Amino acid sequence: MRSMKRTLLSSALATGIALVHQSASAQFNQFFFFGDSLTDAGVYGARFTVNPGLVWAQDLGNRYGIAVIPSTQGGIDFAQGGARVTQPSPLIPPGAPQRSLSVQIDELLHATPTLNPNAVYAVWIGANDIFVNVSAAGAGLISASQLQANITTAATDSLAQIARLRDAGAKRIMVFNLPDIGQTPLGKSTPTAPFSALSGLFNSTLQAGLTSLNVDIIPMNMFGLFNEVIANPASFGLTNVTTPACTTASALNCTAATLVAPNAGQTFAFADGVHPTPAGHQIIADYAAAIIEAPQKIGLLGEAPLQVEQANFRAIDDRMWSGLNTPRPQNKFDAYAVYDYGNYDHSGDTGGSDNQLNSVVVGVDMKISDQMLAGIALGYTEDKGSFGNGGGGFKLNEASMTAYVGYGSGPWYVGASLGGGDLDFRNIRRSFALGAGSRTESGDTRGTHLMGRVFGGYWFNASAAWIHGPFARLTYQQAKVDAWSEAGTSSSAMTFGKQKRDALTSSLGWQVSGSIGSLRPFGRVTWEKDYDNDDRSVRAGLVSMPGTFSIPVFKADDNYFLFNVGASADLGSKLVGFVSVGATVSKDDGNYQAVTVGVRMPL
Repeated sequence: MRSMKRTLLSSALATGIALVHQSASAQFNQFFFFGDSLTDAGVYGARFTVNPGLVWAQDLGNRYGIAVIPSTQGGIDFAQGGARVTQPSPLIPPGAPQRSLSVQIDELLHATPTLNPNAVYAVWIGANDIFVNVSAAGAGLISASQLQANITTAATDSLAQIARLRDAGAKRIMVFNLPDIGQTPLGKSTPTAPFSALSGLFNSTLQAGLTSLNVDIIPMNMFGLFNEVIANPASFGLTNVTTPACTTASALNCTAATLVAPNAGQTFAFADGVHPTPAGHQIIADYAAAIIEAPQKIGLLGEAPLQVEQANFRAIDDRMWSGLNTPRPQNKFDAYAVYDYGNYDHSGDTGGSDNQLNSVVVGVDMKISDQMLAGIALGYTEDKGSFGNGGGGFKLNEASMTAYVGYGSGPWYVGASLGGGDLDFRNIRRSFALGAGSRTESGDTRGTHLMGRVFGGYWFNASAAWIHGPFARLTYQQAKVDAWSEAGTSSSAMTFGKQKRDALTSSLGWQVSGSIGSLRPFGRVTWEKDYDNDDRSVRAGLVSMPGTFSIPVFKADDNYFLFNVGASADLGSKLVGFVSVGATVSKDDGNYQAVTVGVRMPL
């Protein structure tokens, strides 16, 4: 059990780095790991796996370019093989320091009394308390009731140690429960020992106290993941989950030369009676990364509706361009239909995520006086979003309605619009590796979208055929995504809290319109600035284990330039066609391009 505990720490590390890469805002900048041989990165000169193989913490560290070494060597990993929660351990070799979880935390607090709230603190402990107490009960030194009481105390003490981190300033603490020790090769070789029952007792006591700690808990359900590996090893790329890969009694002394088969370190789950092989550690590392990185992916749902509003504006805006400086009778409806395609590439900051939008907008408007126009538009958008790097994605279907009005007096004009949309997020998929295998968790949710804008401008006459002038627009949006849970009860199925994304964007620029033969070209360049692009976080947890945590998510660039050019032309029989292209530049999180095509005609 000592080696398996490394999963929690590595997960914390992996997530922190992933977040640093995915967002310009400050994320995790420190990591600390506590536990026993399951998190020990080499206190005794080797690791509890197939040496020189790595444990999960190191796997995740390597994934993100961070070296994870023991604190005894100046590193960030305080874990020690054989450690218990608070008590001395006979499993620690004679002459080696007794560094229980409480001592490990003492060491950190002695060096850093006030902890960094932006760091991740990982705790995985308890297996050795079970081993020592089962041995004592087997020798007749304690009764069965004392055995259970001691395990309950160990779990309660672990909660107290987690609280010490909280009280010193820790804000995010990763907590692993124990796997079912009874299902390990050691457990199966001693069927009379109550390993399974004691694993469950420790976990139930631990989990019952997590919600009362009043700190963000990043839960890691090793009990569930372990049982899934045992039940279906092939889905993780394993062939043996019942016997050790090593011929040595302890994985600490195991190398490639002492394996039962040359590839056993990659196809067996266990190196010895309780410790994972390098393949097992990779599964744990991948699992931990998937949990802690999930809020970053799901945070992109809150950004998607803002792209829909942009598509709706392009449709209505192009319709207006197509009628600029053309005569129109009062109290007569014009109808129009528009198709808009948008490609949003966020590869700069989100690992290759993107969105492909297909929108259809239909509407009618009327010139209700010499100076005023009013109309209404109905839109439907299908937004296919990708999380990048094969990490899954989602589909957003949004039905929207926008009412608008415009007023012009001489060269001046102003306008406003107000709209709303219904958000239907379907087939939200998180895909991730689990060792040599992979897994996808999925679910659905809904939400709402409000949008409003005011705009205005002025036209200068450049010639008989051309006009130009300044343009200004202020757009407000509020997108809300409901809380939801992924389907199923697997160890990696997650819950996600509600999201709210506000945006208040100004657009300042210059525009031009004219005529060249039968074509009426138009164009505009604006500087876009979002004044309400505050830092956001998404709260998440596991379906199968208590504890929730909040992680900062993607923050879009709030300062960039937008270009639009297009043209309209009479197509005959009072039908007018128009087309435009738009694109952003200098957008740090990735630019977008759009194409809009439409027709309008009087009714």
